[in-house]
Amino acid sequence: IHTYDTTGIYPVCLNVTSSFGCIDTACRNLTILDRPIVNFTYVDTCVNTQPIVFTNSTVGASFYTWKFGDGNTSTFSDPSHTYGSDGIYAVTLVASNNSCIDSTTHSIIIHPVPQVGFTIPVTYSCGIPSTLQLTNTSTGAYGYNWDFGNSTYSTNNNPSVTYNTPGLYTISLSASNQFMCYDTARATVNIYPFPVIQSVDVLPAEGCQPLDVLFSVTATNTNT
Repeated sequence: IHTYDTTGIYPVCLNVTSSFGCIDTACRNLTILDRPIVNFTYVDTCVNTQPIVFTNSTVGASFYTWKFGDGNTSTFSDPSHTYGSDGIYAVTLVASNNSCIDSTTHSIIIHPVPQVGFTIPVTYSCGIPSTLQLTNTSTGAYGYNWDFGNSTYSTNNNPSVTYNTPGLYTISLSASNQFMCYDTARATVNIYPFPVIQSVDVLPAEGCQPLDVLFSVTATNTNT
């Protein structure tokens, strides 16, 4: 057995000598072909920022088979793939030319995202100013950014917000974890003004029974 480390054409000869000193020689050309140099690059990503893109840097190959480690495959040169959950996956690239084949495997990481959530005491409130205390229910998060929908913000864990103008507001909480993966939760709250009674008219204001009386009211910020 002999190992050839370099491509090329090698003349291999066999010399045979009999016990009588007779010699014969047979030669054959042996061709050692280039094996593809297989490699690829990638960037670990978060579950919610997929797909992950694989960049094929293989030299000397024309055919590719990717095994993504979750049962899925691809024959594209530079595929992208979306994983159904976070975890560590062994990704294998098998590359070949017309004669030779080789492969390489890298472990990629799909990072989890924080579970972001919060509660608000009510979905609507009457009167202004109106102050709400928010409760952060997020897990697996380390940094918080609140947007209260009224051009005010907070990075506190459990902040409160005061609304000075009636309206429908969207409150959003964005949170990150140690892998710099982000997620966002949102909720809406309606701030209504108190109704204002401007006048009450009773016509007639007095009379003998039986008496039909018309009551009329002028008010704002009311629908009944």
